[in-house]
Amino acid sequence: MRDCMLQPLLAWWLRLDCYLLMWRSTERRCFREDSVSQLSSKAAAFKAMEEISGPVVGIALVLSAVFIPTASFPVSTDGVSAIRVTIAISVILSAFNALTLSPALAALLLRPRTRAEDFLKRLFDGLTAALPVPQMLMFRACGVLIRKSAFALILLVVFGVAAGFFGSRIPSSFPAG
Repeated sequence: MRDCMLQPLLAWWLRLDCYLLMWRSTERRCFREDSVSQLSSKAAAFKAMEEISGPVVGIALVLSAVFIPTASFPVSTDGVSAIRVTIAISVILSAFNALTLSPALAALLLRPRTRAEDFLKRLFDGLTAALPVPQMLMFRACGVLIRKSAFALILLVVFGVAAGFFGSRIPSSFPAG
């Protein structure tokens, strides 16, 4: 059963990994810090396809080469071989999708940064600069709570020792049996 749950997770991870790999490569080429080497989103998608297509095809072929032969093992029961064939097919389809649709989607959605994004960058930089003040207040509040919890722990130990001491000194109402 564990094997059945691991295989769809592996296929899902590969699909997501291929998409993210293509997307990040396109984004990296599209939004470089220096404006000289920035590319348009379409050119960045083509460049990312040239760079990433080999590893994506290689991963898909290796995983298919693992899952397809293991599906023919006679030991496979309870539909496990069907799951392995399904995963091999989904890996191939995911690689095809990552090499065709994902770059096209990245080319459509990724646009060069505009003035509004510069405003957001300044806003987030200001928030990052202001972060140490609330962080210091939080550390102080945690210190107060820790000191009070230490006091409460000491008080609990004192009451526990006192209860043990007085419980052994005061006679009980029930006779020892």
